[in-house]
Amino acid sequence: MVKKQLFTTTLAASLLLSGFSGIASAQSHENVSQPTEQLTTTVAQIDTMSYEEMYNLFNLSELFFDEKDYSVTAVSPTQFIIKISIDSIVKSYEDDINLYGEGKDEFLANVNEIRSLFGNSIEMRFTKHSRGTQKEVKIGNAWTKLGAEDEAIFLNAISRGGELERSGGYFLDTLNHWAEVYIQYLYQLNIVNGQTSLAFNPNGQITRAQLAVMIFRAADLSVEEDFETYAPYNDIKNNWAAKEISALYDYGLLDVFQGGNFNPNKPATREEVAAITYGLMSLYGVGFDAGYDIYFKDASSMNSSALEGIAFLQQEGIISGYKDGTFKPKANVTRAQFAKILTLASFKLEEYYYDTELE
Repeated sequence: MVKKQLFTTTLAASLLLSGFSGIASAQSHENVSQPTEQLTTTVAQIDTMSYEEMYNLFNLSELFFDEKDYSVTAVSPTQFIIKISIDSIVKSYEDDINLYGEGKDEFLANVNEIRSLFGNSIEMRFTKHSRGTQKEVKIGNAWTKLGAEDEAIFLNAISRGGELERSGGYFLDTLNHWAEVYIQYLYQLNIVNGQTSLAFNPNGQITRAQLAVMIFRAADLSVEEDFETYAPYNDIKNNWAAKEISALYDYGLLDVFQGGNFNPNKPATREEVAAITYGLMSLYGVGFDAGYDIYFKDASSMNSSALEGIAFLQQEGIISGYKDGTFKPKANVTRAQFAKILTLASFKLEEYYYDTELE
């Protein structure tokens, strides 16, 4: 049948798509760096996954596509829809950036018929049932169950998120949240956890202790190797994060926290987040080589220990100010906002090491 052949050809062409071009910077919509490597999960692996694991995997794939070309939408806690733009497939051929060449001529020759069959995007729906996960594709206005061959081709096309490193992490309060992909990315790296198995509390304020622990994990430090003695703060010895805080203190990452108390349960501010994130990057040789300028109207109210970090993170598109020209250094930061900042900082570190290897 023509439809069957077109369907298979289109999905095969989708597999060739490598159209990933950026992620919005923290608190803005500018394109910035992204992961430098893609590792696709095999169809056989996907077939063994739970519904929740499939959702997390395909959600992570958003990191490798421009946001207008790929999306994952949770319709409910038991159903989600993936959309891939056909234009992005065409563009990947025209720009010669596909990772695969097979199917190119067939796709471009039939692109108008493909559009008439699928519209502007290919959509796939996943629905959780007691017996497993049902997968369907949208043709016209109808959802059609996938055959094994077409399912395999399509799943290969959209599984750009690598392999899941951890189970769990299906947080009901982050479904369709603007920072969901960043939260899931850090969860898979074991940098963040939920407050319960089903809740992350993305809009809750991040505390100084939580900030320190996330930076500690992102730096790949360990209590066994990097903790020697407690930092000279009066209020941390009985805190759950005392050893992580102390290790960061020894590495010189906590200069922005002044005074005799660390106040581990106090919400972290924007300048504190910028300073400690920049400290993390500096540990790996990423930062200013010389002087820097800072242009925010409220720079005079900033902690002097945070100035360089704020300037660098703004320059790299990791953090931004407000429309009125201010930075609001004393404002608090949510767990979601920090997840995005830390994710973008990790991409910048990865980009730095990738470029260094090429030199």
